[in-house]
Amino acid sequence: MLKDHFEKLLQIFVKGREEKDLDLSALLKETSAFFEEAQKELKTASPDDQKIIFAMIDEMYEKLQSESKRISEKTGMTEEQLMAFSENPKNYSPDQWRDIQNTKKKMMQMGRVVGKILKPSTPKEGSEKPLESKKIVRKVKRSDWKRS
Repeated sequence: MLKDHFEKLLQIFVKGREEKDLDLSALLKETSAFFEEAQKELKTASPDDQKIIFAMIDEMYEKLQSESKRISEKTGMTEEQLMAFSENPKNYSPDQWRDIQNTKKKMMQMGRVVGKILKPSTPKEGSEKPLESKKIVRKVKRSDWKRS
C-alpha cells in the first residue's frame, strides 16, 4: 500500500511537470497518506524493509526539493522567499491551509519515528556498554629551547 501512495505521488509530480501546474490539493493529500502509511509500516518492518522505506522517503524528499526549485525558478522567487510565501496562511484557501498543516504534522511525526528507529537503543544490563566518545589527545612535541 505504501508503494501505491509512492507511485501516485510520482504521477502527481509528472503530471505537474507536463501541465506546468501542480495540483496542490492532490499533492498534499497523497503526501499525507504516504507519510502516514510509511510511519505505520516502519514501526513493524524488518531492517531490510526499513531500508526500502527509507529509500522511498529519500526519493520523495528529492522530488519535493526538485519541485521547490522548479517553482522557485518559475516564479522568480528565491527559495527563502518561496518558503516565506508558503508559510503565510493568507496565500491559501482555508481548506488548503488545513491540508498543509495536516501534512506538515504528519511529516513531523514521521521524523520522530525515523529518529527513534535510527537512534541506537540502550543496551540491557549485563551486556556491553555503549561506545563512549573518546577525547582525542594530541601529543605535543616539546623541545629543549624556551619560547618567548
